[in-house]
Amino acid sequence: MTTPPPLTGQDIGEAHYATRALLDNLLAGAGSDFHEWVVLRLLSQNGGPVGRGTLAGTLARTLTLAESEVDRLLSRTGARGLIHQVAEGYALTPHGADTYQRLNDEVVRLTGRIYAGFDPDDLATAGRVLREVAQKAAALAG
Repeated sequence: MTTPPPLTGQDIGEAHYATRALLDNLLAGAGSDFHEWVVLRLLSQNGGPVGRGTLAGTLARTLTLAESEVDRLLSRTGARGLIHQVAEGYALTPHGADTYQRLNDEVVRLTGRIYAGFDPDDLATAGRVLREVAQKAAALAG
């Protein structure tokens, strides 16, 4: 009988779906969703406008969306007053920046509750291992 590895894809998947369900519930309570959250997060982390091609490419790759779906996502997020087009591409509106900050504060609190009690070194190791797993899987996928 083969001994299973100490960490499996099922373990990773179960952790992903459990934490994603919490995030989805938090976002739904604020009238938002995961795709919109990713748009807000990308623009906020950039600290300024993001070119349309760069933003669309990142969203398509990260969320596995077709170009038409990315267009609809950007239009929907813009129609909600969260982002707007500028000469350089897309940027958060003041409402979008406030929304992102409020949601991010809630995500940070929730994440703190999830990770409470874990040794910081264990969390750092888990993060490193998961990044390497993702890199290896991407390399194998071609």
